[in-house]
Amino acid sequence: TTVKDDEELCPPEIKILEAFYLSFNGPEWVDNSLWLNDSVTYCSWFGVTCDEYDRSTVKLELGNNGLTGKLGTRVIDILSQLYKLDTLDLKNNDITGSIPTDIATLSKLSKLDLSRQKQGLVGGIPEEIADLGLSFLNLAHNRLEQTIPSVFGTLDEIKVLDLSYNSFSQSIPSELGRLKESITSLDLSSNNLEGWVPSELGKLEDIMLNMGGNDALSGPAPLSICLKPGTDLTSDTKLCPPERNILREIYISAKGGEWTKSSLWLDEYANHCLWFGVECDEKDEFVVKLKLNSNGMSGTLSPNISSLPFLEHVDLSDNDIKGTIPTEIGRLSNLNFLRLCYNRFVGNKTNFGHDLKNLELLHLHSNLLSGSIASIGWPHKDRSSSYISDCGNPTEFEKSLGCDECTMCCNAQGDCYPDEDTSIQSLGWRNYVDFTWTVFASFFGTACFIAMISLGVDKYRNRNQNFLVAQHCKHEKVDNDAKYALTMIGDDSVYQFFLGKSWVGWIICLATILAQFWILFLFVEVRKV
Repeated sequence: TTVKDDEELCPPEIKILEAFYLSFNGPEWVDNSLWLNDSVTYCSWFGVTCDEYDRSTVKLELGNNGLTGKLGTRVIDILSQLYKLDTLDLKNNDITGSIPTDIATLSKLSKLDLSRQKQGLVGGIPEEIADLGLSFLNLAHNRLEQTIPSVFGTLDEIKVLDLSYNSFSQSIPSELGRLKESITSLDLSSNNLEGWVPSELGKLEDIMLNMGGNDALSGPAPLSICLKPGTDLTSDTKLCPPERNILREIYISAKGGEWTKSSLWLDEYANHCLWFGVECDEKDEFVVKLKLNSNGMSGTLSPNISSLPFLEHVDLSDNDIKGTIPTEIGRLSNLNFLRLCYNRFVGNKTNFGHDLKNLELLHLHSNLLSGSIASIGWPHKDRSSSYISDCGNPTEFEKSLGCDECTMCCNAQGDCYPDEDTSIQSLGWRNYVDFTWTVFASFFGTACFIAMISLGVDKYRNRNQNFLVAQHCKHEKVDNDAKYALTMIGDDSVYQFFLGKSWVGWIICLATILAQFWILFLFVEVRKV
C-alpha cells in the first residue's frame, strides 16, 4: 500500500480537486495559491471551502480567475465525486462548451454560477438542471439558445434566476409564475424572446423582474407586471404604456369597480385605448378624450390625471365624484373641453392656474364649491354657456360662489342665467340698490324744491296784504289744507298723526316709514337674486 492509497494520509478529494485543477489549466490561473501544495490541507487551497470537519469540499469559488477549458461530461464526473459540493462559482472565466445533461449528478448543489464566460457557453439548458435543489442560478452573458425550460417552474427553492444576455428564443414559459413563493430576482433581459409576456409573472411579488431588451415581445405587457416597482419594463413605453397606469389610478380613485360601464378597464392585455370611455390619437399612443359622464363614478378624482398631457376632452359630468377638483388639471395645456358639473366636488379655493389657453368650455355647476374660483384668463366672455359655475343666488352657502369670469351662473334651485348686465346696469348703475337710492334722492330733492317754490309764492302774494287780513286768510287756508290733507290721507291712516302736534304720533309715523323703507330695501335685494 502506498501513501496515495491511504485515505487518512491522502484523502480522495485531493485527487478529485487535482483532476479539476488540471482540467482547467490550473498552472495558468490568476490565483492558484497553495494548490497541490503537500504541506497544507486542500481545504486551504485558494477558492476551496470545506465543511466544519475540514474533510469534504462544500464550495468551489474560482470566479474571475482565468480558468480555461471545456465544460463537459468529464468535468461533471469529477465534480460529482465531491459529494457535499453546495456552491460552484466559476463566473467570468474562459470556459467553453455546453452544459451537460448529467449536471444533475451534482445532487447537493444549491448555487451555480457559470455567467460571463469569455467565449460563452453554447447550446441549450438541459431540463435535468431542474432536478437540482438550486436556490441560485446565474447563466448570464453567454451564448445559450433554444428555449427556457418550462420545468424551471419546479425550482421550488430558487431565489435568483439570471438568464440575461443570451440568445434564448420563443416565448417565456408561464410556468415561471409558480416560483412566487421563493424567487426574489428573475432576469430574462436581452434575449430573443417573443410573444406575450405571461400574466402569471404578475403573481411574483417583491421581486426584481427584468425582461427588457427582448424586442420581439408583443405589447402591451400584463398590467399587473407594469405596476411592479421592481421591473425594468416600466420604462418600456411599448410594453408598459405609462398612460395605462395613470388610467388605472383614476379607475381606483373613482371606485371603478362600481361604475355603470367599465368594459376592458384593467384588462391585463387590452390596449388602454380600447377601454370604455377612452379615446386615443390616430396612432393609439396618447389619450386625447376621457368621456365617462353618467357612469356611476364616485370616490375622488386622481390628481395624476395631469399625467395625461395630450388630453383635449374630459367629460366626467353627472356622477357622484367627491373631494376637491385637483389643481393639477391646470397643467393640461391641450385641454379644450372640461365638464365636471353635476357631481359633489367641494373646496373654497378652486384654482386652475393660467395654462389652459386652449380651453373653450368649462362647466363646474351643480357641485358644492364655495369661496371663489381664481381667474384663468377666460377669453370667451361672448359665449353665454361656455363657462358655468354655481355663482348665482340663492345659494346653499352664506355667500354665493365668486366667479368674475363666468358667463353663466346657476343657483341652488338649479336655475341658470347668463351673467350679463341688467337693464339697470346698462344705464350706468351698479345694482338695484344704487338705483333705488337715486330714485329716493330725486323724489326728496324734488319735494324740497317744490316746497321752497310754494313758500316763495305765498310770501310774494301776501307781502302787500293787511297783516290782520293776511293772518286770518292764513289760518283759514291752513284749516282748509288740513281738512283736505286729512281727506286725502284717510281717517284710518297712521299718517294722519303728521297733521297733529303729538310727538308720540310723529314717532309712530316715522317708525312706520322706516319699516316700509326696510321692507322695500329687502325687495330690492331679492330682485338682485
